[in-house]
Amino acid sequence: MSLDARGLAGALAARSDTELRAVLLARSASPTAPWRDPFDAAEALLEPASVRAALATLTAAEAADLSAAVSRGTLAADDTGRLSALALVDAGVPYPSVADVVRALPDVPAPDLTAAVAHDSPSAAERVFTAAGQLAELLLASSVRPLTVIGTGSIAAGDRKRVVEDGLVRDPDDIDDLVWIADAAGLIRLIEREWLVSMSAAAWLRASTAERWHHLARTFRDRLPAGLRRDSGWALPEHWQQAYPWNPDWDAATWLHRAVLLGLIDPATLLPTPWALSDDDAARELLAGHLPHEVDRVYLQNDLSVIAPGPLAPGLDIRLRSVADRESHAQASTYRFTPDSLQRALAQGETEASLREFLTTLSLTGIPQPLSYLITETVRRHGTITVGADPVTGRTRVQVGSAALRDTLSIDQTLRPLGLLRDGDDLMSRVGRDSVARALAEAHYPVAVVNAAGEPEPLQAGRVAPEDATGALAPNLDPLVARLRSADAADLEAAWMQRELEAAVHARALLHVTVSLPDGAERTFTLEASGIGGGRLRGLDRAADVERVLPISHITHLAVAS
Repeated sequence: MSLDARGLAGALAARSDTELRAVLLARSASPTAPWRDPFDAAEALLEPASVRAALATLTAAEAADLSAAVSRGTLAADDTGRLSALALVDAGVPYPSVADVVRALPDVPAPDLTAAVAHDSPSAAERVFTAAGQLAELLLASSVRPLTVIGTGSIAAGDRKRVVEDGLVRDPDDIDDLVWIADAAGLIRLIEREWLVSMSAAAWLRASTAERWHHLARTFRDRLPAGLRRDSGWALPEHWQQAYPWNPDWDAATWLHRAVLLGLIDPATLLPTPWALSDDDAARELLAGHLPHEVDRVYLQNDLSVIAPGPLAPGLDIRLRSVADRESHAQASTYRFTPDSLQRALAQGETEASLREFLTTLSLTGIPQPLSYLITETVRRHGTITVGADPVTGRTRVQVGSAALRDTLSIDQTLRPLGLLRDGDDLMSRVGRDSVARALAEAHYPVAVVNAAGEPEPLQAGRVAPEDATGALAPNLDPLVARLRSADAADLEAAWMQRELEAAVHARALLHVTVSLPDGAERTFTLEASGIGGGRLRGLDRAADVERVLPISHITHLAVAS
């Protein structure tokens, strides 16, 4: 074992459980690592491959400090910070194994620490408006049909094609980054290879465009890698590529693309936009003044269409799209009421009164007679089919208003996956209540969901990630920490001596062994190590040509003969 491994083993053993866990986490240690004691851990952490992996996480400033420390023997700063947290230095001195790896890498000069300064950008507000709008479209589409991912983590080709063809996103190259932005903002969660909309997405969708964007920008800034940060802002974008000089996989282009996509950086000048660096009131007012004016009233037409004379306020747009189908989206959007759209709204909890109140408030022209008649007729038909859980069997019971309609459901081929079976005047299914109700609604049947008491309940429009769903969890390193801690309860020097002797015996190495004698004197023997056991070392003393057996507890010094 090298002396730096011995030193690191001692340093690891001296750390608290919390500190040791932090080191192992920072060095990406596996919870299943076969390490028996701090010496195993030290040797593994000082392996060249492990050191290179740790060096790849260093920012340009940290890499420059370590590179300089290797040259002069110690760090210039008293605070070793993250270099110590990564177990790369001891009291400011790089471990020899670390220094060897650093010498083989390119020297890193001191980085430019200048922070980017915001500048005016003519197209920034348009990018903000576009980014918030495209992300809202992705969320609405994903609430009905979640996006799926492949093994690489990218969106599946079929979903990517659908998103572009449906006009949700203009550039297919933006899809993965928009999904990343939504994930960072907590608006979606990856559950079993599907991006499900989170519970918090509903509030975000109803917020104004400016509030939507500020949430996205704030969470993006929170996720910005340390190597790109400068005080409360970030480094000049032209220096982003050098942010992690020893990481061959560092992808500055992706971070830059995300920032441009969000309207945080002007692609022409690579400078921050006026509202990019701050989330204060002044930045909010500045952005709001540059965004297109949002309208809060629309024209309801006799042909059941709706015309918004400008970008409709997001909260009103979301509500209107829950009761009507949007036909076009531009500065002036159009929507259309249909029996299915109104039926969908009723299934999701709207009532005739709430519909009329909303449309009366929204319309510049009142509610046209054809639309009023359609609402009345749809409300009359709503609930002809009710879906609830059977209190006895727990299965889903479908109650139908007429025998003819019941027979229609029984033979409808689109409903075959539900496995509907006759049970008296009703139909039964093993499929869950909400899934059955959604299938019937998608097949254009007037369905209503009821609870155990037979009272109507809103039907969730799509699948939502459970509230306790979380992203990737940190590995549980507690068992590994406990194993290392239990092994180091014994005397550290004795444990190190035992390992050195075992290695020497295995290699039949020639050792200089110093032992203390009963009279207090010390004597050094040169032995060819041949065995170890029972607390004793056996070896051939070449000078005397005899085999000696030395008590390990009496050995005071050990060195490999040159």
